[in-house]
Amino acid sequence: RFLEKGGKAREIPVRSTLQESLRAYLASFDWQAGRKDEPLFRSVAGRSGELTDRPIQAIDIYRMLKRRLKAAGLPTSYSPHSFRVSVI
Repeated sequence: RFLEKGGKAREIPVRSTLQESLRAYLASFDWQAGRKDEPLFRSVAGRSGELTDRPIQAIDIYRMLKRRLKAAGLPTSYSPHSFRVSVI
């Protein structure tokens, strides 16, 4: 579910594999016990794979997307904003 400007809410279906990945991520730490101002999506400490208490940065999301596009053999001209615009 997305909350948009003006109080609008939109529900967008996702692939079952993405849903499973998100559930596994949420199960990897006790996100409900934390403070409300703690980030839900957190950065990872180096290559250890351990989550930190810091939020993931926009540049990290950008780099992650570029790696996934390249690995899938897709054009790397897409950006996170491209996906956001296509959903709207």
